[in-house]
Amino acid sequence: MNKMKKRATVFFTLVFALAFNAQSIFAAQVSSWDKFLEKGSDYTYSTPSFNMTSRSVTIQGYHYLPGFTSSQTAKYQIVVKGFFSDDVKGEKIITGYYPKDVKKYTETISLSSTNTPPSGVQIKVINASSVNGIYVAGNASQ
Repeated sequence: MNKMKKRATVFFTLVFALAFNAQSIFAAQVSSWDKFLEKGSDYTYSTPSFNMTSRSVTIQGYHYLPGFTSSQTAKYQIVVKGFFSDDVKGEKIITGYYPKDVKKYTETISLSSTNTPPSGVQIKVINASSVNGIYVAGNASQ
């Protein structure tokens, strides 16, 4: 009887975890970036573009000024890249010292105004400093 009870407990725990936490369990990397951004609003886009399957994207990675331990700020946007300008779907500003291979940030960017997850999006990373450059590297998962 105890063996059957343990199996049932494990089974129902697994079902519960899958039902209520499926997105985080099955999150997969969908896009990435890796670039030194010059001062003055330099930016980069993640590659490849991807189709969103939910109303948010988890980003994680590093951003810092090599050789310094000061906090840096970068703007992370979900965008549909345009010819003249980008259509910004969501945005998160992250400030901190996140040196490569030492300390990662993990944040969620949510869609701001649409109920339907958009297709063909990229993560746009913008240096918020007019004084310093910033090294950025990371990935987006869904």
